[in-house]
Amino acid sequence: MGRNITNPVRNYFKNNENTDKWDFQRNQASNLEKHISKNHADEWDSLKKEKEYSDNRKPKKLKKSNNKETDDFSNSEKTITITIDKEKLLKACTELVTVHGCAYNLMEYSGFKKIILPILDDLGNPISINAKNIRRNNTSHDRTKKRHTAENIKDLLINALDEFQISIVNIHSITCDNGSKMVKTMEIINEKVC
Repeated sequence: MGRNITNPVRNYFKNNENTDKWDFQRNQASNLEKHISKNHADEWDSLKKEKEYSDNRKPKKLKKSNNKETDDFSNSEKTITITIDKEKLLKACTELVTVHGCAYNLMEYSGFKKIILPILDDLGNPISINAKNIRRNNTSHDRTKKRHTAENIKDLLINALDEFQISIVNIHSITCDNGSKMVKTMEIINEKVC
């Protein structure tokens, strides 16, 4: 079910009886209008009158908003007040990287800075949100040139736990994907604990 075709320009074009096709793209009223305006001056004048008449007969739709706040917002700048402390802000930015998979350099984007700088100014503490600080706030991240075997992944995990002085027996659960290497890594770690 399509839109109602109301533009009277289509009345000026006829179906080609030999090919049973229209001579012009019938769905593009603007193309038809351009053709008539350039090539058929008399028809163009009568078409303009027909369009004015049909436009005057249509009921006008008035856009009226009952919401005072949205009317004010569209006409002037609106300021907001938020309640956030340094730790919440840092955790939220870290979550962008760790949970949502954004790149560290998101913190350096000009659009992100336009949002974050007014908040940092109001916090008063001389802190900065940048890739370096967010990296430092993560528990651990390591690059390796070794193959990603189950044994090597286990070693990376054990080294990260040692770095933060966390015993493997204090780990109650590990969430990982269902890849064969990760499953094998978890089996190896489970054997080590038991």
